[in-house]
Amino acid sequence: MKPLDLIILLLTIFLSTCQDKQKEIITLLVKEWQGKQILFPENMVFTRFASDTTNFVIPTSDYKVLVFVDSIGCTSCKLQLSRWKEFIRYTDSIISFEFAVLSNFLCSYFWIWKSRIGRRSTSDFCIRFLMFNLSSGAGFLMKMFFLLIFQKIFGFKYFY
Repeated sequence: MKPLDLIILLLTIFLSTCQDKQKEIITLLVKEWQGKQILFPENMVFTRFASDTTNFVIPTSDYKVLVFVDSIGCTSCKLQLSRWKEFIRYTDSIISFEFAVLSNFLCSYFWIWKSRIGRRSTSDFCIRFLMFNLSSGAGFLMKMFFLLIFQKIFGFKYFY
């Protein structure tokens, strides 16, 4: 047996035993809490982002889902807040671009092109919107391409 094969075999065995231990720990934790009753105080104050208080009443039901987040562990790591911020920034820019394209298209379709469009239908609207959207996206990409070229040629500094 080659040394590399032996190392891979040992790593596989080690990793599989770690997964079994983690499953055992979770199973023991669930068994420990099973059958116990959690009593909620009558006057609870709910906060959002540790500062804003919210008006919230726990609904009456047989079962409740309790999510406990402590300050001992790395909460921001577990919640991956930085990735959420990045996702929000990304979708925000896409939504604002699409909203601008849509508002420009609606103004053009119902006001500027009013006399040029003979037969109005849903399919005509969708086809024209698709073409308008594609041409707007292509125009945006061309502008970005030329801005990057000018930045390289003239050495402009840019900020994100």
